[in-house]
Amino acid sequence: MSVVSFRYNVICNLQTHDRENLYNDMARKVTGGLYDSSRSVMAALLPASPDDETFKTAFSRKELKTTSGRNKRVVTYILSRLEHQISGKVPDVESSVYSLEHILPQNAGEV
Repeated sequence: MSVVSFRYNVICNLQTHDRENLYNDMARKVTGGLYDSSRSVMAALLPASPDDETFKTAFSRKELKTTSGRNKRVVTYILSRLEHQISGKVPDVESSVYSLEHILPQNAGEV
């Protein structure tokens, strides 16, 4: 659900009003035993999700100003997920080692 929500809401900026009903319906179906794995849930959600091309285009055009607390968390989430996918390690995003300031300084100064 987090992947679908991330793609749909955060990156593609699509309207959220229909998501509540969809997620509620999915939860009832999982509880009722209609879906018994995350793979079957994802397959059922796929038609209601942005396709890969739409997501890639939206992601490549996405601008997040890191002066906002919410946007900082989103950028940190994206970078930590990329790090996890590339290295196989889950970074401790609360650690100062993974500070967003090290990658995207707000006051970079002259280069």
